[in-house]
Amino acid sequence: MNKIRTVVAAVDFSENSKSALGMALDLAKQNSARLLVVHAIDRHLVSDLAKAIKVSVEEMVQHITGQCRDRFAAWVADLPDGSSVELTVLAGVPLDSLLKFAMEHKADLVVAGVTGDGHHHSLGSIALRLARQVPSKVLLVRGLETPRIEKVVAAIDFSEMSAEVLRQAARVAQLYDAKVTVVHSFDPPWKKLHYMAPTPQARPEYIEAYRKTLQDELESLVTACDEFAKETEVRLSLREESTAWEGTCEEAQEQDADLVIIGTRGRSRLRYVLLGSTTEHVLEHTDASVLAVKPADFHSPAE
Repeated sequence: MNKIRTVVAAVDFSENSKSALGMALDLAKQNSARLLVVHAIDRHLVSDLAKAIKVSVEEMVQHITGQCRDRFAAWVADLPDGSSVELTVLAGVPLDSLLKFAMEHKADLVVAGVTGDGHHHSLGSIALRLARQVPSKVLLVRGLETPRIEKVVAAIDFSEMSAEVLRQAARVAQLYDAKVTVVHSFDPPWKKLHYMAPTPQARPEYIEAYRKTLQDELESLVTACDEFAKETEVRLSLREESTAWEGTCEEAQEQDADLVIIGTRGRSRLRYVLLGSTTEHVLEHTDASVLAVKPADFHSPAE
């Protein structure tokens, strides 16, 4: 997570959101970065409430904002350095408000909590949609008792984003003295070319040569990443799966990973949809947090 100058933490007062804020506080401190904490309230709901009790919308917004800040002060009291941050309250469409805030403040990293335990489909929908659309890196945090990351899985697909994923993994490893597993998942061509004669399945030397080529590419990519400290423990993994997310999830589960780092290829303006799909699968099928890394030319739908 290099070159972090501004961190935006989106909070909703849930337990996972508190874990996310703890991580954001720690990352901001270690990077000497500015931390902005923001909470969004739905202006339509505020308007309905104001109408019901016969006060202006602005009066109701001010009242709720005061309540949010009072609650926030008590909520962060037990977090290290929690009393050092202030809460910004936004009234509007929550997703649009958070996205605009992050972009206006040129966030290098957005941190948000997600719900669910890796076995149920109860993800924080706003956090996930924010991850899809904001141009910066996004850290979606599963509940952590302490802001520690000990095991990292970096998912590599040999696209242009792979080098950046490795750089982020190296940075996290340095910050937290974490172990890193670099995984590449591939859909075996010999399972698809069965109509050719002789069949690839009958040639184990073909399979061995194919896997060796991938292993060599993976080793070369990691070797070329000079951000890894000499003492960082890095292991490589090749997984045969029909989809990249399946291999990534299985590796994360086997390694009991705290964090999975995913890159987006960024080859179309629909890339945020693909990001959401991969991220959602990992969050649904593992207990890990996810760091989503964007390409430099990422275009948010809000732009």
